[in-house]
Amino acid sequence: MPSAKDKRQLKPNTASYERRWQRNPYQHERTETEDDALTTLPIHQMAARHPGLTPATADANTEAAAVCLERHHASPVDMDLDRDGVATVASVDWATPDARTKRAWANETDATEAGACACALAAVELTDGLLAVGRAEMLTGADYYIAPATGEDTYDLEGCRRFEVSGVDR
Repeated sequence: MPSAKDKRQLKPNTASYERRWQRNPYQHERTETEDDALTTLPIHQMAARHPGLTPATADANTEAAAVCLERHHASPVDMDLDRDGVATVASVDWATPDARTKRAWANETDATEAGACACALAAVELTDGLLAVGRAEMLTGADYYIAPATGEDTYDLEGCRRFEVSGVDR
């Protein structure tokens, strides 16, 4: 039973040109140059897939991610996901937050933490097929318990991995 924290690094892709996409380095926008599409980071409707998220918490995390991403990028943007040295490029898109949403997430620390949870959980779902099955208690050294999808709503937390999320707004 793994007890080590899984770490995922999410960072915007800084390459000027990708095999599938050509970037505009000034606007952080991309234009499709070939017919094949990139993998999409699944930050939307996460509660339908993650038994440890309610629709309210999943939507709040996704909303926070949109506010944070909008500070530095235009939707969509490509992200490099690094999992044990295996790199994956995923596209992430979001609706532009309105003024009310930005005011609701004006606390940058809270927005960054919640937004990082949405992106990190979506990344581990994409790279490993692992889903959030519960929020970890304080002082456990983790934010979530994650496990492979079983189709059930209950999980033995002893068999789950602990997942620590860290977010930086830059």
